[in-house]
Amino acid sequence: VTDAFIRLAPNNSVTILMNHSEFGNGAYTSLSMMVAEELDLDWDLINLEA
Repeated sequence: VTDAFIRLAPNNSVTILMNHSEFGNGAYTSLSMMVAEELDLDWDLINLEA
């Protein structure tokens, strides 16, 4: 994934902004998992926008 941006909100939610579409290869899921793990956040707080 190139050119992904992360927006952090005051309520601890995270929005990942990407300029690519999902092609069924699980890139969005993988990226969400990595961000949640690195920031020690719950899955429910991760959102994706493409």
